[in-house]
Amino acid sequence: MTYGNGSYVSYTYDNQNRVKTVKYQDTLTTVTYDYDYLGNIARARVTQPGKEPAAYKYEYDTLGRLIRCVQTEGNEVVQH
Repeated sequence: MTYGNGSYVSYTYDNQNRVKTVKYQDTLTTVTYDYDYLGNIARARVTQPGKEPAAYKYEYDTLGRLIRCVQTEGNEVVQH
């Protein structure tokens, strides 16, 4: 997909038509998603040249609502 400012983003999908990777041309950033058995995002990995990769783990309540996102280094990003 090309945006009005000329930046380009490409997407790949898994066999269940869920977004697997998002690649941003302008920053060379790649975000890769893994899903749990319910189809929720379980993990995301962010890679960018010259930077340490970042990984995030997502946690959900019994109703499937996102309750926490934690960096694998232990930094809590979001909690509801």
